[in-house]
Amino acid sequence: MLCQGATVVSSEDGKYTVSIEVDGCAEDEVLEDLDASVIVVPAETYKAGPIDARLVGHSKGITQNLLERGVIESKSKLKAACGTKEKKARKDAKAEEGIGQHESVEVPKHAGWSGDTPCCLEFLLSEQQDLQAQQNAIQELILSRGHDCIFLPKYHPELNFIERYWSRVKWYARQKCDQTNAGLRTATDEALSEKACDLALIHRYSRAGWRWVDAYQKGLDGVLACWAVRKSKCHRFVPDAVDREVNRMAAEQAVDEARSASAAGEAPPLIGRGVADMAAVGALGDDDDD
Repeated sequence: MLCQGATVVSSEDGKYTVSIEVDGCAEDEVLEDLDASVIVVPAETYKAGPIDARLVGHSKGITQNLLERGVIESKSKLKAACGTKEKKARKDAKAEEGIGQHESVEVPKHAGWSGDTPCCLEFLLSEQQDLQAQQNAIQELILSRGHDCIFLPKYHPELNFIERYWSRVKWYARQKCDQTNAGLRTATDEALSEKACDLALIHRYSRAGWRWVDAYQKGLDGVLACWAVRKSKCHRFVPDAVDREVNRMAAEQAVDEARSASAAGEAPPLIGRGVADMAAVGALGDDDDD
């Protein structure tokens, strides 16, 4: 373990050379070929100024990073990060105010700024421009090979055609499995082969994903987006005819909601919309039309 008086002299191929001050000795003791697992991050010094040599090559923590940048003072009392209780309180407060149309029920991880005071050290570090511009290792690797790196939004598996592929694989394995371990291994290997899902079917799943993207770009969501995707026969987009029909359905729905709002305290039963919702959920299988 690195402690006070210990310094990393050099590192190569995951091996470290460490110099340790020994009381009563004129020369430091040098330990060579130490594994990375042996090197433990030393205690943070929490002071501004030049970087402590003992911290070079190690994770220094949020406080030390912000101190070196001169963003906070050594006597800062900011907490390290916003807790789940604070986030839940903000989420409950947002729910009480009311969630608007197309607005997420979620709230940001951090409360942000309160005047000139940040909510926590983690938020303050995330606000640093160089960290915001820093790409992760996956992005750097993909871009260095001349490709585009596009991240899909969270909680939208319909946009990622690999989800349909995995759905097909699991369905095929369930159909072929004889409820034994050996049978499951055989069925899994077969489900991952082209026999269960060939390239043509994968292309079909990809086209379905692009139709979902186009539906969202047209401003559709929920049941209307699902209906438009199911009705589309084009490869990668929702045609104008389907878009017009969706707009007509949306206008009728808006009229119905307006009538319900003007009713004397009683909303009419939403049987038709409930049936549409169930039909939409059932339409999310892997048998999308081309």
